[in-house]
Amino acid sequence: MRAIKKNIIKKMGFFVLMYLFCVSTFADCDANCAVLDFNNDNFQDSSEDGKLVLRYMFGLRDEQLVKDLNQSGFGSSSIAKKIDALDKELDVDGNGAIDALTDGLLLYRYLDGQRGQSLITGVISSDATRKSFDEIEAYLNTLAG
Repeated sequence: MRAIKKNIIKKMGFFVLMYLFCVSTFADCDANCAVLDFNNDNFQDSSEDGKLVLRYMFGLRDEQLVKDLNQSGFGSSSIAKKIDALDKELDVDGNGAIDALTDGLLLYRYLDGQRGQSLITGVISSDATRKSFDEIEAYLNTLAG
């Protein structure tokens, strides 16, 4: 009898864990989702979100913005609105201007997992107010949630 109870408890525990995993991993994105998840797939990554923000900063819109990327049911106009809503928050280096070759690359590298000196090498503008990798990482950590 004890063996049966133990087996039932193990199976229940397994199903509870599977439920929690599925709900947390595949839940719809809402107001609590990370700001840098532009395509609403519940992941912040350079292969999708990093490319989206770079393309947007380079002026690509509509089909060109999302071409060959996972949109997760989020259309190009929704993605553009989500990026546009960040407005001045996309000024990662704090120089007062949003630039694909500085702010965009910093965002892309951050989403790619680069940290420390490799995050900022060659992309900080001369008039930046956030210049060190510590300052940039701290700022991006607030956006990443």
